[in-house]
Amino acid sequence: MHLYKTKKCIPAPGIILTVILFAVVAGLLYGQIKNMSGEVGQSDKDMLKDALENAVVTCYAIEGRYPESLEYIEEHYGVKIDREKYFVDYEKNLINMKPQISVYTIEGQ
Repeated sequence: MHLYKTKKCIPAPGIILTVILFAVVAGLLYGQIKNMSGEVGQSDKDMLKDALENAVVTCYAIEGRYPESLEYIEEHYGVKIDREKYFVDYEKNLINMKPQISVYTIEGQ
């Protein structure tokens, strides 16, 4: 027998509401962080493509011809390609036509 009355442990509605609100805010925050990391990766890819395009145009302006390969761009124009993260397709069609450059993200990166 108890000398005083005991309360049953039923959480107050305010506590339940606080837990639900915390879970929602945490989920939104996680989604925003994941979205921002995807945008950063995309901007790195775009920066690499822009750097390659600028090197190709600079090479044509200085040397009067487009570079023969990506290796030539890396060696003479200082563009670094992270080959573990990106695959670069460099298609040179004709001598006086600007090459087509495509940058792809490697799966899992």
